Amino acid sequence: MLILDHLSQRFSVPGGSVQALAPVSLMVARGEFVSIVGPSGCGKTTLLHLIAGLVTPTQGTVSLEGVPIQKPQKQIGLVFQKSNLMPWRTVRENIALPLELDQVPMTERRDRADIVIARLGLKGFEDAFPSQLSGGMAGRVAIGRALIQQPQILLLDEPFGALDALTRESMQLELLRLWDSGELSMAIMVTHSITEAVFLADRVVVMSPRPGQIQAIIPVELPRPRHLEMVHSSAFGTLASQVRRHIEAH
Repeated sequence: MLILDHLSQRFSVPGGSVQALAPVSLMVARGEFVSIVGPSGCGKTTLLHLIAGLVTPTQGTVSLEGVPIQKPQKQIGLVFQKSNLMPWRTVRENIALPLELDQVPMTERRDRADIVIARLGLKGFEDAFPSQLSGGMAGRVAIGRALIQQPQILLLDEPFGALDALTRESMQLELLRLWDSGELSMAIMVTHSITEAVFLADRVVVMSPRPGQIQAIIPVELPRPRHLEMVHSSAFGTLASQVRRHIEAH
């Protein structure tokens, strides 16, 4: 269980401060995929950074299995909005970077990276450089870098936002394949796409404008495994409309 208990965050800015998050409380259970949506600037990314231990909350706590999260931890993987791959490193070397930083022996790094590469459909591109990859492939490498330490929680900050529509759909299906395989025990994804939020998640959390608060939590009772045809169903449309109404309420 991941517990956010009355989290709030205030940042210093020239001439004063900005309240990014008002008190936010949320529980996410093992086996849950949660999407977070809301207007720009409402604190969605700040919330992910707090969960990841990258930022210390002004007030409140984040805890995993009862243990406070106060710094980055191996059991929490984070995929950023941009892939941020190192252009001078190959696919294998980019994915293995967290293990290298942990001083894992080279042979083990290579073996573990190759397992992740195979799971993500990147076999044959182990020695390619980022400049030789498509946007979707670069996105897979970024996800692989987060997965290589076998995290309990995967945090995703709009990882598909810069992709074209077809590549984005492909990456959504790739993420669902990983989810359905049981390799991930919990995922929290920030997205601006209502369709993406509903398609991937078990619950959609709608944030209010800044300072961000939870305005609504909408259960997504669609069967798994998910498939693209669901997007055209009346049940899906009803859920998407419900999310949109909450976003537009302010």
